[in-house]
Amino acid sequence: MEAFVDKNQEVVIADVTFSLYRLYSHIYDAAIKTIPISDDLRLNLSAWADSVDEKTGAVFLVNPNNPTGEFFSYEELRKVFEKIPPRVGIFLDEAYIHYSDESKIQGFKDLLISFPNLFILRTFSKVGLAGIRMGYGIARPDLISVMHKVRPPFNTNVYAQELSISLCREKKYLRKIKKNNTIQKESLSAGLKALGLSVFPSEANFLLIKSRPGLHISLEKRGILIRNAQSFGLSADYYRITIGTPLENRKLLAALGEVMQCDD
Repeated sequence: MEAFVDKNQEVVIADVTFSLYRLYSHIYDAAIKTIPISDDLRLNLSAWADSVDEKTGAVFLVNPNNPTGEFFSYEELRKVFEKIPPRVGIFLDEAYIHYSDESKIQGFKDLLISFPNLFILRTFSKVGLAGIRMGYGIARPDLISVMHKVRPPFNTNVYAQELSISLCREKKYLRKIKKNNTIQKESLSAGLKALGLSVFPSEANFLLIKSRPGLHISLEKRGILIRNAQSFGLSADYYRITIGTPLENRKLLAALGEVMQCDD
């Protein structure tokens, strides 16, 4: 934000998405233009390009979106990016891309070749290294050089860098966690629907559900934590549930069954 958006410029973000983009926009005095979300929590992708004007400094798109899990293919994104002027920075947050079938190297390479104003953001936090807080950006060299102008001199440590490099070599492990996530996501989704809950399709390692306000408090009393989605811009009856192990998912479903039985 500091490197690419001038004060009083506008940034375009989804009305319901990762909350820090809104926070940092306020910190750097950038005006916020939001893309509304439909009643079924879908984003109108073409609205991103339609919202760009002479005041726009950057657009921030999270794909898969957090917390809805909605996903757009690279071809869908290309059609939108083609309508955005080169002077506007395009920031594509792919924190959860490793759980999508779209996570192929050639796909994002083709986008980077086509759009010199594109900056792809990724992290190791969603694939086993959350504790080291390590992320990375992918862009053309001239765009990276702009970021280096404001980068702190001691922004990452060697330990975190070596762990991240090692994880990149573990292709078998990355394929395994993706496969396990898919299996457990389908199983958990079916279990939640069987309890009568509204479950939204997701291309990430979490599911968004709709229930009743206070559900997270009832589950916390039973030793289970789920995230209320109010901080993302949704109402108090939406929750994001991270996909767990088979045992964790069974415990969650059992606890939910107890809570909902008490509600009746």
